[in-house]
Amino acid sequence: MLGLTACQAAYKSGDVWLDALRRHVEYARRHVIRRLERVPGIEVSPCEGTYLLWLDCSGLLETAGLSAAELDDFITNQAGLWLDDGALFGTGGAGFTRLNIACPQATLDEALDRLEIAVHGLLTRPAA
Repeated sequence: MLGLTACQAAYKSGDVWLDALRRHVEYARRHVIRRLERVPGIEVSPCEGTYLLWLDCSGLLETAGLSAAELDDFITNQAGLWLDDGALFGTGGAGFTRLNIACPQATLDEALDRLEIAVHGLLTRPAA
């Protein structure tokens, strides 16, 4: 019953909340694109109306000499982020990772800071 009541309330009077959410997601998307200009080899794929952004890391992988299979390990263990590895979504997702931007900006900035630091560390490490 509670779920039905919540659903009815959302449809009847959720316009203000939905408009605010849409503005937040659009601002966050533009913010991520600007921030990633400082992160070599990672670009945002065109957004298709969702709060989940696909990050194309193929340039980073090529520059760093990593395989697509190594991307998730790098994101998790070097950047300290738990993103969705694109490979989970099929072969077309290899070399991509998915970032949820429906969060507070402070959380998003912390994630982007970690990613930027990890990428710059990866690209400036001495060759083995």
